[in-house]
Amino acid sequence: MDAAVLAAVPLNSVSIRSWERPLTGEQNMAAVVVASVGDPSLAPPGHHVVHAYAPATEPYGLYEGMDRRSAAYKALKAERVAFLYDAVERYLPGARADGRVRVALEGTPLTHERFLRRSRGTYGPEVMAGTGDAFGGGVTGVPRLWAVGDSCFPGIGVPAVAASALLVVGGVVGGSGVRRMLRDLGL
Repeated sequence: MDAAVLAAVPLNSVSIRSWERPLTGEQNMAAVVVASVGDPSLAPPGHHVVHAYAPATEPYGLYEGMDRRSAAYKALKAERVAFLYDAVERYLPGARADGRVRVALEGTPLTHERFLRRSRGTYGPEVMAGTGDAFGGGVTGVPRLWAVGDSCFPGIGVPAVAASALLVVGGVVGGSGVRRMLRDLGL
């Protein structure tokens, strides 16, 4: 997106349509992240990357059995993704105007099903607070076999998955080994 639109945008925002409905209600909450505010190298000069998403609240059943190439699917996707553009425009008025969006990659539960290879487009396990359930750690009980990913602590999402991998690396090479590897990577 053209950075001229984003003069003073926050890195992370949450858009709530109605406080009278559950936050986990269908199309009631969207997260809007402009990661290139924190790291300008994530977008070409003069642009920002805007990531807007519903937190695992889009029903798979709306899309079940649809052909992703069909006109019906494309129409449904355009109708449903409008909610995300509305959320973006709460923080970035006029974001859709005048061709300011240069590249749009829009997904649905079918997109997750295809590219993440997840049953019914799931985005990771649901762990409810206060139930005693928890994400497991990286230890599997099988010698030299470690687990990482969205079903391991700290949970779902790219940052959490990366952290789960870093925790396993720390378990294998130790803290000083992790620091050395990060230094060698220039991080």
